[in-house]
Amino acid sequence: MKFTLLATALVIVYIFFPIYDLYVIKDPFSDDYTLEKQGIYLEKNCLQQAQSLDKASPGTLRYRCRKTSKWAGMRDSYTRYNPEIRDAQNHVPND
Repeated sequence: MKFTLLATALVIVYIFFPIYDLYVIKDPFSDDYTLEKQGIYLEKNCLQQAQSLDKASPGTLRYRCRKTSKWAGMRDSYTRYNPEIRDAQNHVPND
């Protein structure tokens, strides 16, 4: 009984724990974000990775750490096959 409760709690934490995706704008003349890295577990680590990318030319890289979860990825995966929704998923919304 205790093992079942512990296993259930761990699964719930794993599914709903926030993770971050790092999006960057590589072209200075564009406003389109591209996915650089996915599945970063802490916002601090996401920001550190963005700043390490920015060391080549400081202050010119624009980036965004988008918060998501495993649940959101599972819930939204069915819409990938719907052509009306598929194009909207490739666009990063303004947070």
